[in-house]
Amino acid sequence: MAKPINMRQIEAFRAVILTGSMTGAGEMLNISQPAVSRLIRDLERDLDLTLFKRAGARITPNEEALLLNIEVERMFIGNEKIRETAAAIRGVSTGMLRVAAMPNLAVGYLSPLVSRFLDEHPNASVTLHEDSSVNIIDLVSRHQYDIGLAYAPMPHPGVEVRPLPPTEAVCVVPKGHPLARQDEVHVRDLEGNDFIRLGSSSLLRHQIHKVMEAANVHCNDRIEVRYAATACIFVSRGLGISVVDPFAVREAGEAGLVVRPFRPRIPYEFSVVLAAWRPRSRLVDDFVTIVRDHLIRDFG
Repeated sequence: MAKPINMRQIEAFRAVILTGSMTGAGEMLNISQPAVSRLIRDLERDLDLTLFKRAGARITPNEEALLLNIEVERMFIGNEKIRETAAAIRGVSTGMLRVAAMPNLAVGYLSPLVSRFLDEHPNASVTLHEDSSVNIIDLVSRHQYDIGLAYAPMPHPGVEVRPLPPTEAVCVVPKGHPLARQDEVHVRDLEGNDFIRLGSSSLLRHQIHKVMEAANVHCNDRIEVRYAATACIFVSRGLGISVVDPFAVREAGEAGLVVRPFRPRIPYEFSVVLAAWRPRSRLVDDFVTIVRDHLIRDFG
């Protein structure tokens, strides 16, 4: 039978990751630095892993430590959820809502929606977490978040997927660019232009590539960025053109940008992701209604 994990060791491990040092971890946990060192050594021995690179007083997490930390953070999120649920049961709070969303939604578009939700529920609180769609679905299926806003094109075990009204990708060009004079931008108009492409993990990037490939269009892919909002900022500085989701334009602001419909249309679809077989609170239903209402108003 496997030896149970020592939670004090896990707490020391997390504290070292968060603070970047044994000394900082000791201050965080209110124990001595040698005590932290012993806990880390014992954890490495129990797990049969080397988790940190040591160079004198410096300590750096290696790849194994970073992978382990993903699961440790999920565990602590779960523990915090238990505490908050207990507080709600005691009547300390009348409602807590945990929302996990794709970065372009979380950073810009959701702020007025959260504001409206809190105005309508003055005794509620909201935790907003940005993550990739794959991780969002996993977090919701584990009941660590109440609502996910993610790209979920197919059924997933443990979650219920409710499609939201689709939007469309748009073309963003710098002010003064020749394409800014057009009412819409067709894929063939991109030929030969400096193009800012999205990172390889972006579904939209692959959809754009497929459309370009079908039209035999070639751009100068001189810059690659992870987020569409970053692409918008680069476009506003005159470094190229791009095709992005409409939420990214709202997040980056339109200063220095001209936004045009892109043809052929590339749907940008995402869904509400909820844990399956779990009773829904009124807070969850109300937030989903707000999201749907705003999408219909802004893009319907």
